[in-house]
Amino acid sequence: MNQFASILGQNIVVLTAGQDRMLGFDMALITGVGFNILNIMVLAYVLWRVLYGPVKKFLADRAARVQAQLDDADKMFKDAESFKSEYTSKLDGIDAERANIMDSVKKRALTDEAAIIKKANEQAEALKNRAYDDIEREKEKAQDEMKRQILELSAILTQRYISEMIDSDHQNKLLDDIIEEMRVAQWQN
Repeated sequence: MNQFASILGQNIVVLTAGQDRMLGFDMALITGVGFNILNIMVLAYVLWRVLYGPVKKFLADRAARVQAQLDDADKMFKDAESFKSEYTSKLDGIDAERANIMDSVKKRALTDEAAIIKKANEQAEALKNRAYDDIEREKEKAQDEMKRQILELSAILTQRYISEMIDSDHQNKLLDDIIEEMRVAQWQN
């Protein structure tokens, strides 16, 4: 501790070099301190008058800008939340709409399928009926052809039979009788 006191004493002695006293409360010290206090007060007043208003205004403006930025950030966050909820609801709506569209497409496909099957069945039925009609016509044609051939064959057989059985005088007499019957039938009509 002695060393500390001696170092401090040497420094004070150095500060007061040229004076015979170490630290004395005399009039010069009190006046110097008073002037320093007065200077500090005048400087504080001048600084308060000159700088306090602008600094206070600058700080108020800065606080207002920061508050505006916070409000804007808050508003943007709320907008983002509303956009997010709107987007989510739209996505849910799209999912529901997609499901509705898929259902309607399935229903339409089933309806179209039923219509196509019905139309195919109708066409198959029409083809079957047409085939039956064609078969009936061909059957009738075949029967008519058979009848014609039978008649031709009968005519040929009858002609041969008659030519062998009846002589030409008898044929002429039958022919004259038939012509006479036809004349009588014409006059009666």
